[in-house]
Amino acid sequence: MKWCLVVLLFSLLPYQARALDAFEIQVYEAEVNDPGKFGLELHLNTVVKGRQIPETDVEVPPNHRTHLTFEPSYGMTKWWELGAYLQFAYAAQTQTGGQAAYFGGYKLRSKFIRPKAKEEHVQLGFNIEVSHVPNTFEDHEWSSELRPIIAWENDTWLFDINPIVDWDLSGDGLTLVPDFEPAGKVRYNTGKGFGVGFEYYSGLGKINKIPAFQDGKHILYVIADLMEGGPELNFGIGRGLNSNSDEWVVKTILGSTF
Repeated sequence: MKWCLVVLLFSLLPYQARALDAFEIQVYEAEVNDPGKFGLELHLNTVVKGRQIPETDVEVPPNHRTHLTFEPSYGMTKWWELGAYLQFAYAAQTQTGGQAAYFGGYKLRSKFIRPKAKEEHVQLGFNIEVSHVPNTFEDHEWSSELRPIIAWENDTWLFDINPIVDWDLSGDGLTLVPDFEPAGKVRYNTGKGFGVGFEYYSGLGKINKIPAFQDGKHILYVIADLMEGGPELNFGIGRGLNSNSDEWVVKTILGSTF
């Protein structure tokens, strides 16, 4: 009975869907840097064709917007990694229509995994994050994220799910109800040094008010990953699956540990 009352109370709170993360388009795997090892990832993506009309007076609409993110990380233990994001964007100015560079804010994260034996197929972990992103890109400047990581992998296939939940920490309309942004990945190892597959990202709004498919945000990427040694490389071409989503997005992630 108490849970019914809680759900009823949440359902009466304001509804406000969150935009998909434009700076980091990635499905997390349950992996961390070795203890004492630094890592650096470079995220670069461009909305080739997307929404052109700003939703607020200060928003920079996503059409033709390019995002650049630096992600340093450090392995604390075999099961714990600390990381951060420094974000930038290049896009049309809202007022003048000219091109300009923008500071896209920063994020701090802590990632935990369950160490597994080499022969194990199941991967488990979670990532917690706090972010500050200007209103030019997000309605709420301060937010937090909990990202569970549930994956299964063998020598040929990877199946990975990140059922992400986000909470706004500033601005109007704050509630205890998180936004739900599930993401997933399927990858086939070709045995030729790279893998191919799909990544899916969605924004479904408040977890207690999941909208109809056409009212959420859904993007499907065809991706390729470098699999054997050397730097990390992920490349993808994304297609929005409904009118609420950016139509075409191209993304690249480059990374290395040292």
